[in-house]
Amino acid sequence: MFGFNALTFVVAAFTVLAAPTTVTAGGGAPSPTEILRQIGEGLGRARRSHEVRLVLIVVSAATLSYSGVFAVGLPVLATSMGGAGSLGLMVAGWGAGQLIGALAAALTGLPRRWGLLIIGMTLVEAVMFTTLGLVSTPWTAAGLLFLVGIGVSYSSDVALPTFIQTQTPRHLLGRINSVIGLPRVVFEPVSISILGLALSRSTSWGFALAAVPVLVAGAVLAFHPRARALSTQPGVVSPCVGRVCDDF
Repeated sequence: MFGFNALTFVVAAFTVLAAPTTVTAGGGAPSPTEILRQIGEGLGRARRSHEVRLVLIVVSAATLSYSGVFAVGLPVLATSMGGAGSLGLMVAGWGAGQLIGALAAALTGLPRRWGLLIIGMTLVEAVMFTTLGLVSTPWTAAGLLFLVGIGVSYSSDVALPTFIQTQTPRHLLGRINSVIGLPRVVFEPVSISILGLALSRSTSWGFALAAVPVLVAGAVLAFHPRARALSTQPGVVSPCVGRVCDDF
């Protein structure tokens, strides 16, 4: 298994060689002033972009839910189901679902209405987290993780980056992706600490608590027409592209 995992990294490294490259004018390392200017430009774009703000809501909620579940929740759940073997089965179920979801996105193409997909997935995730705290066998837990892993991989791991790439000017892609990665850094320790404390008191209520961030995010986005209209298709833009949106 370790050998197979290493092989996937080798394959990934070779696929990067096929990625398009661009030559930047001037060359050399940018000055500190230029770096600060670029950071400010990225933050300004994120502040003005309705699409980026919506994505930040999704990423923040997912980080608050998933980080604690995978770092603390699943190990606690596995302890009550037999130990390391149960944990391995659950993680394998999630991994298999992620693989199928990524392959499905490559074979079928991405959905036109990404907003509706991501809203539906956040609500499905909330149900899954709550249910995980109530199941009694590792096979049931692994089955849930497998099914939801397919949808999460399709909607978040593939469609979300594609959405950002189709809605962001090329020269700002790196900066916007850095801004989107910020909630993962900030909220991961928060999720782990809060969920760890909750699980020390009750497994079922701890998993129910993990469902709250994605449930709230899904509910908020579901009642927002511009969120429902978000699309991964390059030819389809939301009503806010090219101007400042004050909501959210």
